[in-house]
Amino acid sequence: DDYLDLTPWEFGGKTTVEMYVKYNSFVNYGTLLMFIDEYEPVQVDETIQMYTYSNGNTVFMVSQGSEFRRIRPASNPPTNTWVHTVVTIEGDTMSWYRDGVKQGTSNIDNKPNEFEPTIKTRLNHWLGRSPFHSNFHGTMGYIRFWHGTELSAGDIQLLYENRETS
Repeated sequence: DDYLDLTPWEFGGKTTVEMYVKYNSFVNYGTLLMFIDEYEPVQVDETIQMYTYSNGNTVFMVSQGSEFRRIRPASNPPTNTWVHTVVTIEGDTMSWYRDGVKQGTSNIDNKPNEFEPTIKTRLNHWLGRSPFHSNFHGTMGYIRFWHGTELSAGDIQLLYENRETS
């Protein structure tokens, strides 16, 4: 149940997030990443987050006020196995890749216009933690962020083929 509290930096716009993680178990709202401004009181301006449900469904979400857009892969990740995940966002398109293979595009909310995260410095950048939900149950090998860049499918395949495995 450990987590990382990162020094905030400007992040948003076209975005790519890459993770290499191993899930020990799934808990409801087990948070892999949470970027958020003030969270007390509960009026939240914007968040970028990735979490799991207890059944293994994994979700990447960007919210702005009461509006949010989510995407999840076609299937749940396995437990006790390293999983390479990449999520890209550009304009009205979100895409999810697992182990170099595209799992889905668009969102599970079927809303007509998705949005990129606002380019700004949020006050809190956490890996493995959320002030509202459970911590991540597993191991994070590494996480990389591409601010202002949506990587191509070919780039993502190369990342998977050349991932750090030791």
